[in-house]
Amino acid sequence: MPLVDSIPNKVLKCPDSAGVLRVKLIRASDLVDNDGFGSGKSDPYVIMTVGAHTHRFPTIMDTFNPHWDLTYDFPIEVIQGQELLIEVYDEDDRQDDEFLGRAKIQTSVVAERGFLEGYWVELDEIACGKVQVDLSWLPVTADSSVVKAAAKNIINDDHSAKGLVHIYIDSCSGLVNQRDPDYKHSPMVRVISPHEKSQQSWPKYFTNEPIIEQGFVMLTKAPYTDELRIDVIDTASKKDEVIGTCNIRIWTLIEQPGMEYSLQPWLLKGKMSDAKIVMSVSVRGLLPPQCELKPSKTGANNGESFSAPSTVIPDAVKGEEALEMSWSGYDDSPLEENTADELSIDGSIYNLGDIVDPMTTLRKRHIGNQGKIRLNIIYDENKQELKVFVHEAANLPGSYLPDPPDPYVKLYLMPDKKKKKKTAVVKDTGSPKFNEEFDFSIEHNDVPKHFLKLTVVDKKGVFAKSKILGGVEIALDNPGLKQGLADWYPLEDSEKETESD
Repeated sequence: MPLVDSIPNKVLKCPDSAGVLRVKLIRASDLVDNDGFGSGKSDPYVIMTVGAHTHRFPTIMDTFNPHWDLTYDFPIEVIQGQELLIEVYDEDDRQDDEFLGRAKIQTSVVAERGFLEGYWVELDEIACGKVQVDLSWLPVTADSSVVKAAAKNIINDDHSAKGLVHIYIDSCSGLVNQRDPDYKHSPMVRVISPHEKSQQSWPKYFTNEPIIEQGFVMLTKAPYTDELRIDVIDTASKKDEVIGTCNIRIWTLIEQPGMEYSLQPWLLKGKMSDAKIVMSVSVRGLLPPQCELKPSKTGANNGESFSAPSTVIPDAVKGEEALEMSWSGYDDSPLEENTADELSIDGSIYNLGDIVDPMTTLRKRHIGNQGKIRLNIIYDENKQELKVFVHEAANLPGSYLPDPPDPYVKLYLMPDKKKKKKTAVVKDTGSPKFNEEFDFSIEHNDVPKHFLKLTVVDKKGVFAKSKILGGVEIALDNPGLKQGLADWYPLEDSEKETESD
């Protein structure tokens, strides 16, 4: 059933993207020497993140001034509130990789201006260092001629996106094992692309008629030849057996009216005679950047250095409406943040004193008890594993501050606190989507003797300890664990205000 009566699930759970943020990582300069005094042994690499999309650029050995000249494309669903996070690390084979600084750039700035060339950003939380990038905003279009023209103009070593493919998986049916009709699969759908990491749905346990209702966005870089593969996998089998598959040819899809296959059943190839998957697929083209903007010089430095704060606030933000609704019904778009004293745009200097409240830099938030977290918990007797699916949280403390939290979740199987796991950090939101699975090996007879402890922590700031946003303890002496427990769990205040990472 749709979350809103008048809006189909497909629109809520797989909305069209606004465009692509194209980032060319050119180089970094003056990175910190973490390997010794003047040893010249740093091996830097860069990780860039926008929303749920992350890309690691390769390590450049033995330099403080690495050059990459590599490009990566990030699909963007909603312009407003998104940011590009740039993190630099020093690779170390003997110990944990060392942090060399981070910077943030609001995607709304790039979307409004179209193109930022040779843009330098200073690295925060470190003594020195900066990164130079080219940034382009490519809006989407439903005009098939744009995709066809881009496909015909591909040159050698051109790895840039020519379009976006949206896949909405509604459900599967007929997943019946011919040898054992009473057997219940635990299906998961995996979408495989020739150009990027595969994406997959959450497993649905012990059903041959799973309701999936998940959307995926993939890049197409060679529309003439690209093909996506959709695999249905039985996660209950020891080797995650593929029980059905189908292929999508991108060029055939482009030739369809509106470059779209509407929601319909597709036959699954495999051992099952009547297996189907219900899904819709569409392609959107990418328009070129609408304008070009070069950053202004701030000093001599041979004309090579530009000034840019690590998080940029535009002088006027246009584009998306103020309220953007995600499929869960929560508005998780953070307000923009900048901790610099001044902002330089087009050669003009703006005082940020009236924009950023100095108190926000203290990272102090009132911890209330209105937060909640959505979980699925199930015990798999075949694998002797407790599976915990951390889907999302909502109404976390600090959600409505100008500087929202950067939450993540720690999980402990108690009383053995050594078995700790944690989700990735979700930036600038009080309603984060995690969608991560964690498995704890535990024998069946020992399950009732344990309980789960989950703590939601704010990673914001540079301090050694992080603010606790709430927690919950869940007893495991529940007979419903075999069928699975799915619910929103209210978060309670913690006796401790902070916790070590």
